[in-house]
Amino acid sequence: MLILYTAYTFDVLPAVVAGMVGAMLFWQLTYGTSVYWVSFFGANRQARISRRDMFVYIWALNCPWVLFALLGLYVSIRLIVDGDYSVLGY
Repeated sequence: MLILYTAYTFDVLPAVVAGMVGAMLFWQLTYGTSVYWVSFFGANRQARISRRDMFVYIWALNCPWVLFALLGLYVSIRLIVDGDYSVLGY
């Protein structure tokens, strides 16, 4: 993660390399959270907690992990396809 922050800020890696590293990282974050959700609902654990707790602890706390990881995946793919850092604004 620190390598990506450095690459995005100071342009120390080629955009394609940063995109590949980012794609691997953000895919793993998306995949891990999705597997957690599937295992949680597949084991029928939602029956053990209230609706409020399910919203707070399962949806509200895990949605940012998926949504921001998908945004990072989009940026990473654009870095690979475009070959430059223009998707980041420079």
